[in-house]
Amino acid sequence: MINEQVAVYAQNNIITAPPEKLVLMLYEGALSFMDQAKETIQQGEIAKTNYLLSRSQKIINELRASLNFEAGDFAINLERLYEYMHFRLIQANIKRDVTILNEITELLTEIKDAWAKSACKIGV
Repeated sequence: MINEQVAVYAQNNIITAPPEKLVLMLYEGALSFMDQAKETIQQGEIAKTNYLLSRSQKIINELRASLNFEAGDFAINLERLYEYMHFRLIQANIKRDVTILNEITELLTEIKDAWAKSACKIGV
């Protein structure tokens, strides 16, 4: 019963969140899946690692799909970064390489932090 209530609450938060908050939630989700994947790599849990990294890849693809190219070079450069991160996630999954995940985590954290600062300025 409690798990069902938590799920409903989480779903309502997503449905009612402004777009800026949704993007922040996507960043946080991708980072969380990558952190979990680092642990599963070290524990040798191949199937779970694959699942977690594929979830991160899907989030990166969603971030790419949500870009507004009317923003010009900024959106183009961000798309290139997302493309690079997606490629590196595939490599990390194939090689089971935590070092690659650390690189992607650092990049995505910088983007997330910048996004959070700009979202605060507009009141999210």
